[in-house]
Amino acid sequence: MRFCKWLLLITSLLGCRTGVPQAVGEGQTAPRSFGIRTFTYRTDTLDTLKGTVWFDGPTLGRPADLLFVGSFLVVGDQTLAPAIHLFRWPEGTYLQGIGQPGEGPGEFRSVAKLLRDPQTPNRAFWVYDLTAMRFTRYLLTDSAAVLDRQITQQEGLALFSPEWVGDSLLVSPAIMAYRGRLSVLNAQGALIRTIGPTPPNPKR
Repeated sequence: MRFCKWLLLITSLLGCRTGVPQAVGEGQTAPRSFGIRTFTYRTDTLDTLKGTVWFDGPTLGRPADLLFVGSFLVVGDQTLAPAIHLFRWPEGTYLQGIGQPGEGPGEFRSVAKLLRDPQTPNRAFWVYDLTAMRFTRYLLTDSAAVLDRQITQQEGLALFSPEWVGDSLLVSPAIMAYRGRLSVLNAQGALIRTIGPTPPNPKR
């Protein structure tokens, strides 16, 4: 973390400017935008990435996570309008938008993580809503995702990056996991135990 702060400070002093990015030619600086500030880097220090446009529609808002599930690509979208995008892979066909903002079944307050389903990894997936602290499972048909069930955490822990471990355990680092570094939850979202002691802090 300390290294990142120094790197940002040095980058800001050496190559930071505001404004709209302009087209660049060979040997010129290449702007990279982050919010209202633009960081510039020398083009000769960057690798060139080559590829083709796979999807360029107006549907995507702020893609936050990607998950390949069988012949599908699932994309989580933080704008929640819709919350989930379903594509056919590798054709790039847009199949379905899933989930709107809200508290009800199939509705979301955030899309923090897409999880592979441990039982049917090629036919189902999970969405973790960090704000609502809820997991939602979808089953995949030939061309759509169907809401299957939801799990609400019974413990007030905001999970950073949950993953299924087998069919019945979820493991994740968590905010306010003061009893351990990793939290282990059962298939109903209840905390079972924590793993690893937290670092000692003499002030707290």
